[in-house]
Amino acid sequence: MIDKTLMLDFKTLKENDISIGEFLYLTNIYYTGELNLPEYSINLNRLEENKLIKIINGVNILREKSINLIEMSLTEISISIDDKKVIKKSKRYINSEIESRITEYRNK
Repeated sequence: MIDKTLMLDFKTLKENDISIGEFLYLTNIYYTGELNLPEYSINLNRLEENKLIKIINGVNILREKSINLIEMSLTEISISIDDKKVIKKSKRYINSEIESRITEYRNK
């Protein structure tokens, strides 16, 4: 069961040179088809060249890079009628934000 929210960070997608469709395809593999996404025309060879998947005997296997990318994008959001919206970011996402801000600060 999927119990987290997926947040797309377009900067991260651009840095990893993948499209939204490719990212959703990787996420669907991560959740073993639970998302019931329609078939996209994904260039699997490009994903393999970017070291995001490994194709073995026609089976697409996620590599650590893509697993980290997906897990960094997962967050927990708890919403109830009485409470305000609370967004909990993953530790990896927070660390990547901190690292990008440190780099931005040093470049100034």
